[in-house]
Amino acid sequence: KPLYGVETLQPLGHYDETSRHVWFTQERLANAADTGTTANVGIGYRRIAVNDEHYYGGNLFYDHRFRGNHGRMSVGLEYVSGIGAFRMNWYRGVSGERSLDGATRMENVSNGYTAEYGTSFKNARWARVYMEAYRWQLRHSADKHGLRIGTELQLTPRISVDMGYNKPEHKHGSPYGKVMFRLAGVDTAWFGGNHRSDTKTSVRANMLENVRRQHTVHVD
Repeated sequence: KPLYGVETLQPLGHYDETSRHVWFTQERLANAADTGTTANVGIGYRRIAVNDEHYYGGNLFYDHRFRGNHGRMSVGLEYVSGIGAFRMNWYRGVSGERSLDGATRMENVSNGYTAEYGTSFKNARWARVYMEAYRWQLRHSADKHGLRIGTELQLTPRISVDMGYNKPEHKHGSPYGKVMFRLAGVDTAWFGGNHRSDTKTSVRANMLENVRRQHTVHVD
């Protein structure tokens, strides 16, 4: 199920290394073999602590799946402290039932939620491991829930890989992976970047990282 896409996050208004908060927008356009083209548009807010050791934030997204003309909204919360991060997202469909290829069978957007915890390592900040639990409410069959366990590796300042294993409950799991290229490089990388963090772990560099969420609009 190959997927390709482009994604960007941009601050709204002035933001620099002394700012305590930031409003931002995030946009994404992607195409996958099994779901077609999906557009995601969101707005978010993050506020960093005075000691730069943690920040919290919230976001609101609209997702549109062009195949079937499906729409979905989501609300997300995030808390990043030191090298650890916790994120929670709730998803709800805003479009009604749609006919599947003109047939009598109808399909709906699946409501659900995802909860993720991830952490990097003090002496290997280019590596991150995470675990995500998810649940999708289905109308035509039993709800789908499971666990994704993966790792994200910043190989160079511009190239990273994200790979892991998705294990739905009562079903066989499957591996997944993707490669991402950044137009603007980062300071921490396996090759050509820093490996370890300072004694005082600052989250300032993460204030403009992309919101982690499920961009795919699931239907049943």
